[in-house]
Amino acid sequence: MIGVFLVFLSQISLALASSPQTIFCLIHTATPSHETRAKTILETWAQYCDDYLFFTDSKMNSSIPHIYYPLLNSRDHSWEKIRRVFKYVHDKIEKKYDWYYRADDDTYALMHNMRTLLANYTSSKQHYLGLRWNFFASRGFNDGSSYILSRPTVEAFNEVMLDPDRCPDHHRAEEDQELFSVS
Repeated sequence: MIGVFLVFLSQISLALASSPQTIFCLIHTATPSHETRAKTILETWAQYCDDYLFFTDSKMNSSIPHIYYPLLNSRDHSWEKIRRVFKYVHDKIEKKYDWYYRADDDTYALMHNMRTLLANYTSSKQHYLGLRWNFFASRGFNDGSSYILSRPTVEAFNEVMLDPDRCPDHHRAEEDQELFSVS
């Protein structure tokens, strides 16, 4: 049985090696969690991202890549925060990644498993992957955990954000519904 498992793992490794996919991790945290949750993420799964950026409501240690929005310091501003984060990524991050993983600081990500899953998708096409939960809207995704967007989806989202009729800049906590409705 162990031999079968090792063959399976080697097949996964070969699949991943033949089509390396880069993942940029965007991690939402808040001041009370900088020394706890954010620190744990840095010590664990963030190491397996190709790069990462925290977004938060206050400054973090200067050695940690982060952006902060002090005026958007509650859950009521999720939509505004995520719009700004994806605009920042689109405009300021020079390296173009295949995938953009958005996670909260209470998420534990198994990046190897994510890469295995993503090997089934073409990152040059629009993809928005996450858990559908149908709580507020039948087309909503669960933003309390995480979701991942392909590069073309991030680019399309940034284009749509320029149109205030299609993508209004208003206070709304349900980031997942808004993002899905404009994607």
